[in-house]
This record gives sequence, C-alpha cells and structure tokens, in this order.
Amino acid sequence: MFAYLFLLFWFLHLNGIPGISFGEARICNLLIGHGKNISLIQDLALEHVRVLNSIFKAQVLNQSPFNDVEFRLGRLQVMFGSCDAFEKDNFLRAFDRHDFRDFCLAYLFSHLDFEGGTAGYASVGTVCQDSHNSGFITSLNYGSDRSLEDSALTFTHEVGHNFGAKHDSDYSDPECIKKDYIMNEVYDDSQDFDKDGKSYRTKFSECSIASMREKLGELSRQDNLCFKSEWDVP
Repeated sequence: MFAYLFLLFWFLHLNGIPGISFGEARICNLLIGHGKNISLIQDLALEHVRVLNSIFKAQVLNQSPFNDVEFRLGRLQVMFGSCDAFEKDNFLRAFDRHDFRDFCLAYLFSHLDFEGGTAGYASVGTVCQDSHNSGFITSLNYGSDRSLEDSALTFTHEVGHNFGAKHDSDYSDPECIKKDYIMNEVYDDSQDFDKDGKSYRTKFSECSIASMREKLGELSRQDNLCFKSEWDVP
C-alpha cells in the first residue's frame, strides 16, 4: 500500500516583477538554482521521499497492519509566484486553498527565507483529511542554503506533525526531551549518537512514535485511511 504525496515546487516569475533583480531572484528560485533542469527537481523530490521512507518504515510504519505502507510521489507540479516575504501561517493557508483530497499529504517546496528562521511548517494530525493535509519546507534559512540532509530531515519532521506528533518539548516524558530527536522544536545540526552509533537527528522519540501510531489507529477505526494500492494512482 502507498501513501501518495503531492509535491509542489514554488518558482519565481522572472519577468514582470518590478524591483526584483536577477541576482535577488536567484535567492528564492529553486528552478534557477538547479540550472532550469526539471529532472534535477524530480531527483530532489524523490530523495526527500526516500529519506522519509527510510525513517518512517524503520520506526513508525513497521508494525502490522501498516508495515506494508510506504510513501510514494503521486504528483510533482510547478507553481510560479513572487519573491515577496510571507508569514508562515498565511503561506500555508494560501497553499491549503488547493484541493488535495486525492492525496494523503501535499507539500510545497520553496527557497524563501521566512521570518524567524522557519524551515518548515505543517498542520498537526491532518494526514488523510480532505483539507489541511499539508505543509511546506524551505531550502533557505537566514540567507544561507540548507543542505539536502537538513532539508530532508525537516520534511520528515513536518510529516511527523501531520501524523499527530508534537514537538518533543510538549511531552512530559524527560526521555523524549533530553535528546535532539527529529521532533525537537529547534533544529540542531550538531551530532549526538545513540549506543548503536545512530544519530538522534534521524530518530523519532518514543513519545512521537506513540502519537503517530495513535493517529494511525484512529484513522483505521474510522475507516479513513488514505493509503492506496499501486493501481490506484491519483
């Protein structure tokens, strides 16, 4: 079974925007950043999905009846907009105006520098809903490009929210707070490893895992799972 994703890449209109120079445009234009090569954009999308699967399959979707579920890119689309600054709630609200009911989740990938260093944002517990089953990430933070690894982990963090996980600091269990797990509210690029040599940055806390499994159970009881077979491509 597959959890199909709709991924939309936000590109800048290079023509017709007064006061935006080509140099400034490069800052928020993913397409230019990848040499106007759509195949590279597709590779970028697939790598984010690969990292998402590697983490979720090992830690969340690893118990019956969900151990045969994986994320799959259902549709990749390009959208053109401006390089204007956006407030995160308004940006997500505008994205939510689109109809994504045919997909488990929809995500917007941008190269915009959001106020306060926001690297991603998502609705909580909305996977499989007809609306607000969404989020966004950006590959630009405080004027600097983010690495593919950082971007993919942010994507995984936001999808964790969609599946019902809160920030680890919102749980009362100290074991979930003391390490820099995926759902840490503030992203820390330092490396801290468990006894098996695995970075905590690539692990969900037990609190997050419990919340996500609770959400999956809730969807299952309501017969509201959006997972589809290979032949039911949106």
